[in-house]
Amino acid sequence: THLTQRCRQSHHFSVLYSIGKKTFTANRPSGRSEERARPTHLGAEDLLHSGLTGPHRTATTCGGVRDDARSDASQQPRGSWGGPRPGAGPPSCPPLQPPARRSWVASARGRRHHRCSRSCLSGFRVPREHKVIIVGLDNAGKTTILYQFLMNEVVHTSPTIGSNVEEIVVKNTHFLMWDIGGQESLRSSWNTYYSNTEFIILVVDSIDRERLSITKEELYRMLAHEDLRKAAVLIFANKQDMKGCMTAAEISAYLTLSSIKDHPWHIQSCCALTGEGLCQGLEWMTSRIGVR
Repeated sequence: THLTQRCRQSHHFSVLYSIGKKTFTANRPSGRSEERARPTHLGAEDLLHSGLTGPHRTATTCGGVRDDARSDASQQPRGSWGGPRPGAGPPSCPPLQPPARRSWVASARGRRHHRCSRSCLSGFRVPREHKVIIVGLDNAGKTTILYQFLMNEVVHTSPTIGSNVEEIVVKNTHFLMWDIGGQESLRSSWNTYYSNTEFIILVVDSIDRERLSITKEELYRMLAHEDLRKAAVLIFANKQDMKGCMTAAEISAYLTLSSIKDHPWHIQSCCALTGEGLCQGLEWMTSRIGVR
């Protein structure tokens, strides 16, 4: 306001305006622009009434500041105080064009992702995962079997506290396998893993005759659970390489597997350390998927 009042006191004055870090003067008699050392900022109303049409007029767009309307200041009709002559109308200004639409969208992390139509995903099919729980008493070899499936090698294991989960792919069939700890304190929590389970792998220690009755109790308790009413059962008679081990037929008779009518079941002799018999068990599971 102070600058405008001073300008009105003189019939011949200069209007200062800034672009970036440079300051120019407009409407001088010579029509030239000079650079000043310090920018002086005017309000939007002052610039509008000044009739500014100097060499550089700035217009704000969505993308920042651009230069427009390079014309001579002397061609603009002037009033007695330096503004536009009455009836001359506002200074001409080309219309601002909206920024071009971009073909990308910015995510929350600032990365750019191309828009993808539904046709891009029409031929893509997410493979279905079949949930499998691996249960049994502690020291039966459950974790060793899981990583024999995964890496086809023996890994050093420790007693499982909680569970291990891995995805195993057999002939384009995806199994999501949960290895659950078998200690006595953990067996009461087995039912938290039953939801959506399609296969039960029961690992039996073939040399542990004393606890085979406990294995039988846990097996029939699982089969009576509502969430496992459609699950198929695969029994691995593990540690067949050990001297004095029970055969698969002996274990089947002791567990009375022939009495199971509501669940498909299969018993397979195996050795977790060598991997013998494990592939046959997986093949039986894969064949059951087609039946289901």
